[in-house]
Amino acid sequence: MIDWYNLAANSLWILALALALAAISFARWEAVQRREKLGQILNQRGWQVALHLAGVLFSLGLAATSDVAWERIVWLAMTIVFGVQMVWTAKNNTSTLPTE
Repeated sequence: MIDWYNLAANSLWILALALALAAISFARWEAVQRREKLGQILNQRGWQVALHLAGVLFSLGLAATSDVAWERIVWLAMTIVFGVQMVWTAKNNTSTLPTE
């Protein structure tokens, strides 16, 4: 019998890693096309939001698969941190890191 809860929980963190990999890969391609550094591209708001969303999904997935209460608390705290960063970055018009 399929354990649907574990399937969904593990799908979350796998989806998060796929999202992060896709975002970094596409940002690298964009950096090559623009002849800029990868860090400058990843510092843009859209890329930051995508990476923070990946962090939220990854943390939720690992919180859902944790068996020990203190691990769940840590992963849920990280979910909140990534969520706050994502919302702050989405609302803020400036880059999160200083640019040259």
